[in-house]
Amino acid sequence: MKVILLTTVFHRDDTKEKENSKRLRYELTDPLFAEKIKSTGFDVESIEPYYLGRGMREVSGGVSKDFCDMVKKGRAIREKLSGLIDESDLSNTIILFMDGDGQIPVEVVPKMLEILKTNEVVMACRGDNKGIHKTRADIEQFEFFILSEKYKIKLYDGQCGCWGFQGALLDKFALTANAFDIELNILINSLENGISPSFLKINLGEEIPSDSTYTIGDSDEEKMIYIARRLMWDKDFIIGKLKEYEERENTIDERYKELVLKMDWPLINESQKNLIKPLNSTLPYKHRPICYECDKECHIMESIEK
Repeated sequence: MKVILLTTVFHRDDTKEKENSKRLRYELTDPLFAEKIKSTGFDVESIEPYYLGRGMREVSGGVSKDFCDMVKKGRAIREKLSGLIDESDLSNTIILFMDGDGQIPVEVVPKMLEILKTNEVVMACRGDNKGIHKTRADIEQFEFFILSEKYKIKLYDGQCGCWGFQGALLDKFALTANAFDIELNILINSLENGISPSFLKINLGEEIPSDSTYTIGDSDEEKMIYIARRLMWDKDFIIGKLKEYEERENTIDERYKELVLKMDWPLINESQKNLIKPLNSTLPYKHRPICYECDKECHIMESIEK
């Protein structure tokens, strides 16, 4: 069985992206890694890695500037999958994803493969609070709280940037997320199809200093808008759930509550529900996406040259 391993080596500087991809290529070709893969019943040669980047800097007149900076994680992933679907049948394939910034160890790959031998979806979750600011952790716990309430199932952290599923699920999954809401997209797809994801606890990154700051902004708003749109929830419902969450002695940053109150709540109507389709039904995305800002082809789905 073939394994598609997608990894975002995102950085605003393409030199850093190449460094990230070079490090990952070295780790994925390590003999010890190959032995661990073999112990799961897979073969390291069956793993096809794709390094998705977005830094891409142009130099014009001696001035370097960001190129296609609007391309985000979720869009990069779904565009690449769209291209792979165009090229081959992925029904007998495993799809894996891991952030390529160095926080997630490659040792998680054989563990994910072992779980996917008997499960359809697996999501890694943080075994501790390392690698994430407490404010962000609280927000993500609230997101999982409202989804747990919706689907009547206990959900753990599944937004650490590592997940996998059986390729056959692309017939059912509607991948529409553009940014960091991609993990929520995968999770909701699973639950809507009656699939209870498996969770794999991992430890990652360094502990975030208690005196560090976290800026609540676009990514937090994008995720809440995605949940509201996908599940047809309005602002009053979300505000009510925030109050209920705090009444259960949970903490949430006041700035986040202010963000939710000020958000413009664009919900999809009944006719727009038909736009949410599995990725390989009627593909609405080009293989080579066009950046809305610069109207140039983005090269996010190409493997960085060796």
